[in-house]
Amino acid sequence: MSIEKKWKEIGVVVGTTSTDTYEFVISDLSASVGDIVITKSSTPLTKDVLVWGRIVWMERTNPTFPSEFAAELARENLDMNETIGMSGSEHLRSEVQIMGCTDAKKSDADDIILEPLTYPVKPANKVMTPDVTILNKLLSGNLKKDKPIPIGELINRKDVKIFFKGESLCARHLAVLAQTGGGKTVACRTIIAGLANYGQPMIIFDPHGDYLGLSKHVNKLKEVSKNKELKVKLMSPKLLAKPDKVADAIYELVTKLGLTMTEAQVGVFESYIRDGAFVAKLNQADNNLLNHIETLAHFIQTNSPPSGGNKAEASKGPIQRKLRLIIQKLKIMETTNRRLQDNMKKHGLKFEDMPDSKDNPGKFIRQNQISILYLGGYERVVQSTIVSIILEDLFDDRSSMQKGRVPAFSAVIEEAHNFVPSKGEEKSESPSLLTIRRLLTEGRKFGTGVILISQRPGRLDETTLAQCNSFLVLKLVNPRDQNWVRNVMEQMSEQDAKWLKAFGKGQGFISGAAVKFPLQIYIKYHKELEWDEIGRENFIQQNLDEWSGGGKKAAEQSDKDNERVSKILKK
Repeated sequence: MSIEKKWKEIGVVVGTTSTDTYEFVISDLSASVGDIVITKSSTPLTKDVLVWGRIVWMERTNPTFPSEFAAELARENLDMNETIGMSGSEHLRSEVQIMGCTDAKKSDADDIILEPLTYPVKPANKVMTPDVTILNKLLSGNLKKDKPIPIGELINRKDVKIFFKGESLCARHLAVLAQTGGGKTVACRTIIAGLANYGQPMIIFDPHGDYLGLSKHVNKLKEVSKNKELKVKLMSPKLLAKPDKVADAIYELVTKLGLTMTEAQVGVFESYIRDGAFVAKLNQADNNLLNHIETLAHFIQTNSPPSGGNKAEASKGPIQRKLRLIIQKLKIMETTNRRLQDNMKKHGLKFEDMPDSKDNPGKFIRQNQISILYLGGYERVVQSTIVSIILEDLFDDRSSMQKGRVPAFSAVIEEAHNFVPSKGEEKSESPSLLTIRRLLTEGRKFGTGVILISQRPGRLDETTLAQCNSFLVLKLVNPRDQNWVRNVMEQMSEQDAKWLKAFGKGQGFISGAAVKFPLQIYIKYHKELEWDEIGRENFIQQNLDEWSGGGKKAAEQSDKDNERVSKILKK
């Protein structure tokens, strides 16, 4: 028995057809939007072909039941049977977006490769739904060489599994887009676990702690990824530089932070940071850039400019103010980050200080290792600066082609709209923009893949995102974000774009180099990897606990103290 005989007939082609789309009348409840269907046809070169397509639109009508009948029923509270309309005469009409065609004689091949359809489908042809065996062959194909990553299943066919091509994710780039609560983190955990199965080195830049649970549940992650050698390292961000590289590091930091100087100030600033007397005062055993900046601030305060004479003295004040601003900001942010870490240590998380990315890139990037840099507490500009410096160092090492360079790796960037902002944002405040754009442009040559994650795609730099070869888009309600995604994704049809606001949690649309075809899928959910200690706000209960635990007495005592102080001041 041929494989075609196992397929279920669900409708008939009607109307005008083309090589891109056709419509068909479908029998009730036999398929739904997003399903993949087949119809037989013929082309001038190949007599018998199977035309594969995806249902993108569906409409239900009843020509015997016009709106006038509905108005009468509503007005007189009548039953449908009391009219001349027939409830059984409605029909479903669907539109199919053609994916391609295959030789009908090769429908049972192990790896089904589609060719473009060059001749329209014939009206009155039967439309069928293929069985799970041939669907899996079509959608997955021979993926062993591509290092398949199970990402989910077709929304309407739970028995049809969908895979990402792991090699494409690592050599190319992926954008994961969805509104808050749409399932971005769930999807990315699934992708990370899939890459970890092959030991792929990863560095995750995590502004809000969404991925810290991977460390908390590392043993479960090992089970899901089937990689017993997997390690997850949590790192505290820090600006580092060895004494012999302090001058370049400070100059780079000032530049990246957007603290602009006049030409005269730049000259005086450079003369200070490269002055031998300043270098001699540096602690040679220390690589903390903040400490070096404090040393520089004191040196400038107590010493005249090494060159420039009296005119240079006028630049000392502005330079000192900029350094004080940097020192103050960095200290506050470091303290905030440490406090956040201390709170997480109560849950068993362990952090280690970030290594120097220029001198020790191998501590970030190593086979079977996921490095998570927790950026909580730092301002956006400083986060962007840290990301820029680390990625530049890692990519420079990887692209150097030297012996002992770091292995090919993937960089996961959460809240990507803060690191690659659109034209409407102030680019001078996002030093990571050009760095990430460079990785997206040149990364393929050197095995550096990037995964951008954002809930505000409309705020992403369009030039940068255009370099992404694959997309996973989940629920998006904001019209601006929907239109923006539609403009960037060439493979998304107008009907697909309309589905973005209707997706449930974990449902999405995938397209690009990492999959064979654009599809609507349901993301695989690993509940065992979820950690909700961060983001599970319980402020009302905290207030109740504190109030009942002595907070009320403390507040009353504070009021009494304030009253006494006020009386004293009035006297």
